[in-house]
Amino acid sequence: STETGHARQLLETPKFHMSAVFGTYSWLSADEIIAAVVPQAKGPSGSGNGNGAPPAKPVVPTGPYVQLNESTAAKQSRTYPDLLKDEHDSDVFEHYTQSDLVSVRLSTGEHKPFSDAARIYTRMSPSPDRKYVIVSYIERPFSYAVPCGRFPKRVELWSREGEKLREIAHLPLAEDIPIAFNSCRKGPRDIHWRDDKDSVFVYTVAADEGDPTVEVEEGGKRDVVFSVEAGDFSAGKDPEPFFHTDLRFSGILWGNDGLAFAWASWWKTRRTVWYQFSPGDPSKAKEVLFDRNYEDVYSDPGYPVSRKNKQRRSVLATFEDDRYVLLEGEGYSPKGNHPFLDLFDLETRETKRLWQSKDPYYESISGLMCDGGGKDFTLDDISFLLSRESPSEPSQFSTVSWPGGFDAEPAEELLTDFPHPHPDLRDLQKKVLRYKRADGTDLTATLYTPPGYDAERDGPLPTLLWAYPREFKSKEAAGQVRKSSFTFSYIGGTSPLLFLAKRFAILDGPTMPIIGEGDEEPNDTYVEQLVSSAEAAIDKVVELGVADRGGGAVGGH
Repeated sequence: STETGHARQLLETPKFHMSAVFGTYSWLSADEIIAAVVPQAKGPSGSGNGNGAPPAKPVVPTGPYVQLNESTAAKQSRTYPDLLKDEHDSDVFEHYTQSDLVSVRLSTGEHKPFSDAARIYTRMSPSPDRKYVIVSYIERPFSYAVPCGRFPKRVELWSREGEKLREIAHLPLAEDIPIAFNSCRKGPRDIHWRDDKDSVFVYTVAADEGDPTVEVEEGGKRDVVFSVEAGDFSAGKDPEPFFHTDLRFSGILWGNDGLAFAWASWWKTRRTVWYQFSPGDPSKAKEVLFDRNYEDVYSDPGYPVSRKNKQRRSVLATFEDDRYVLLEGEGYSPKGNHPFLDLFDLETRETKRLWQSKDPYYESISGLMCDGGGKDFTLDDISFLLSRESPSEPSQFSTVSWPGGFDAEPAEELLTDFPHPHPDLRDLQKKVLRYKRADGTDLTATLYTPPGYDAERDGPLPTLLWAYPREFKSKEAAGQVRKSSFTFSYIGGTSPLLFLAKRFAILDGPTMPIIGEGDEEPNDTYVEQLVSSAEAAIDKVVELGVADRGGGAVGGH
């Protein structure tokens, strides 16, 4: 209860236990949830012992270990850890992942079965009007070659009473997905509800059957997006295409029938395209708003601000008859990150900067504060949740608004006063370093030193370098600054910054770009570039007098 601050148990134990492996629960209404629970008569597949214990491993094998490869086509496969190895593993996997679905009324605690059988349910997604539910579950045959995300899966449309209405997709075992980037599964994927409609669902199908080596002409169909109203679908109508792209489709932000944004990208060229289109009029050509290299963060225009509608779904926030939208972004620049808020004119394609983070703080906008209950608002009404932090001050939240217009200073109301989470390290020292490696590529790193440390007075410290390499297609993109000197450093239980308490210096996140320009692949010179980046980082801290050469350690993800 948000009024009393007290929690109460809805499902009695030991009769019910939540199944937390895949889906746990979904809101069916403000007073009802669908919960995944451990089947009450749990036993290994087919045994029916009902004692809740996992299936015992047979002392003697029940038969030979057989794997068949009847395909005539050669295919590559990635190496995955912790796969199922035999039929006993399959039984144990099924034992721990199966669940029943029950509906639970929050006000009374009343519950009743929602599913007709125990299955490996992975998703329960009610429609915005709460009249339908998309239900997904995994089924046999399992695989010993790929993870469970590629096991056979069924996606079905159910009524809110738990009745199956029609199958949306039956996806077979997917052991043949190419290993190249931009590969994907055959058949419908990303099946979801349209946020601005009561009960329209959407999915994407790869016209290239998920194989990025298939050539698609410019403007052609690599991915096609389909939609259908759930009631019509249950009555027999099939989904119809309304959008396509020659790149790999990645998502839609819904506004209304006249306006929505879609994104597509291509790994090999690092290209991303942002489209504007009219979902209610498929005959109207889509327009390209931005077509850019996504590694070039300095050119990032930001992301559209969304709002909650009356059904509590996130939709595009628009103003003045859909002419304007708001864009928020990280504000990457050679001077560091400075998050911003822009007003974008969809007719003229011009932007107006409304707000931007100012040094010596790192400020960011977290979400709208004026859309409660899905109410309508204008540009004059907008207010946001703002977070502000500095190297010595943790994030504090406030509301920010512009009662005097965007040309005036914003008004703020402080909401929080969080204490410093680790006061013993309040005065840790933090600095963003910039340096080059041997081939001229610009690199950056964040150097942390203990409170009160002075290199000239105290000399070199034992140093921990915490890093992970990343691929790029150009030196220019690899050298761009993606850090801020003004962020607060939260120290978790596994953070390398814990070593500051032991008087270590920490070189956190030194960039180690692995660059493959043109037709070159990054892995062609992976070791050489990795070593060169590490040498440059060590040279920098030795030059600053913070570390001795050979007096440190390396770690990372």
